[in-house]
Amino acid sequence: MAHARRGYDDFEALREQAQSLRGAGLSRRQIRDRIQVHNNDILNRLLDGDPPPDRPRHPRAKDDLRARARELRLQGWTYDRIQIELGCSKSSISLWVRDLPTPERRKRTREEASAIAKRGWEATMRLRDEERRRTKQAATAEIGTLSDRELFLLGVALYWAEGSKTKPHLTQERVTFINSDPRMIEVYLAWL
Repeated sequence: MAHARRGYDDFEALREQAQSLRGAGLSRRQIRDRIQVHNNDILNRLLDGDPPPDRPRHPRAKDDLRARARELRLQGWTYDRIQIELGCSKSSISLWVRDLPTPERRKRTREEASAIAKRGWEATMRLRDEERRRTKQAATAEIGTLSDRELFLLGVALYWAEGSKTKPHLTQERVTFINSDPRMIEVYLAWL
């Protein structure tokens, strides 16, 4: 780096050069690249007291959108509403309106809040139900119809896990199945 070798011995010469470039309308970044000073503290000292040029700081910025975003924010609009209205990113909106006061949030009644939450959950539950339906269809298609042997093995496993057995202290000649799932009971009955 050129500035590291210089050691900034010629600070006043650099300051004059930076100020003349500023007067010519160059941005801080352009000045930094021209005079090869990449230390922001030193660059700040070189440009201290020189106002920025009288041009937009971001020449490609959408000034009309910025003005409209500021107007909407002053009316109390949220970033989301502004984004939908203007079709620009929230990050841009945030930069454009960050110096404006945050609008007060409107207090919602318990019923309004409940209705909003319910709408959100209804959509989520619809998606979950659809996913469950697709998963069940895929599983049914993959398993297909059980053979007699597969049903026998499944019934033995259910009896082993959910059925009561004869014990040395309690002998019995009956079959007991302890499960409340109706579909599981149907499989067990089919096994019997």
